[in-house]
Amino acid sequence: MHFELTHRTTYRYSAPVALSTHRLRLLPCDDGRQRLLAHALTIDPAPVRLCPGADAWGNRMELAWLDGVTQMLWTSS
Repeated sequence: MHFELTHRTTYRYSAPVALSTHRLRLLPCDDGRQRLLAHALTIDPAPVRLCPGADAWGNRMELAWLDGVTQMLWTSS
């Protein structure tokens, strides 16, 4: 059985805000019960730097360093 999922998060601000580092926990689990075939992550505005990581419980995440001022931030995975 195959599933294809899309998740989108959008933040809209009433005034411009300065962005900083974000921890994105949007990566699907890949373990003995399920296998991840493909994954893509889109962030707008684009991060200055993006690196994979894990939290204290071993859950996968991405660290995104965001810079600049914006009135909207969205992610799609």
